[in-house]
Amino acid sequence: MATDRDYIPPNDRDFDIWQSQFSDFALAHAAELGLTPENQARLSAARDGWNAAFPAHRAARTAARQATKAKNGARTEYKRVARLLAQMIQTRLTTTDQHRKGLGITVPDRERTRLERDVIDSTRAPVLVAKCIAGALVMLRWKPVKRPFGVRRVNVFAAEVKEGEEPFFVDVGSSTRARFIHQVGNRKTVTMLYKVRWVDRLDRPGAFCDDVEVAVTAQHDLEPTSTPSPAESG
Repeated sequence: MATDRDYIPPNDRDFDIWQSQFSDFALAHAAELGLTPENQARLSAARDGWNAAFPAHRAARTAARQATKAKNGARTEYKRVARLLAQMIQTRLTTTDQHRKGLGITVPDRERTRLERDVIDSTRAPVLVAKCIAGALVMLRWKPVKRPFGVRRVNVFAAEVKEGEEPFFVDVGSSTRARFIHQVGNRKTVTMLYKVRWVDRLDRPGAFCDDVEVAVTAQHDLEPTSTPSPAESG
């Protein structure tokens, strides 16, 4: 339908109706509208061009839809037959990998994928952030959140800072997620050190991250403990 912005319809079907109305009226009232013979000839040629092209276009679209349907049907049938034959060929004891390669079908992977030692050794250590979230509770988070290739879990170590003593790190647990909550169990405010490392699927550890220090406030209703204990393990 014509609008104030553009009287020529945008889609082909409505344009076809409009152009027929326009040309029929214009040619029937050419003198009244001031159309010269040259104007009328140009309009007639444009109308004839459209009237020839539009039906051809519609026929081509119909043919294309039919051809696409036929093509898809043929492809589906070919795949069905090919999969059936490939399955039969795969199960034959005399079928070789050379046969499979020649046919372009799946060649079984006959080599075990090894988890090389240098993978875990060359993987950069996690970046650790530690924060006291409540009395005697420390939240540990690390990045990247998604574990690197071959990594199974994160191993968490903690040590209480004591004046004049070297920190003694204790394994407080592991996590397969990107966070770990450590329950310290302190009766007074203490300073803790934390560090983490990746561990691969064969339980081989990677390098430790840098030590992270956090002040842990006391939880007075907890019994004192000499060894930190994990609150979450993966």
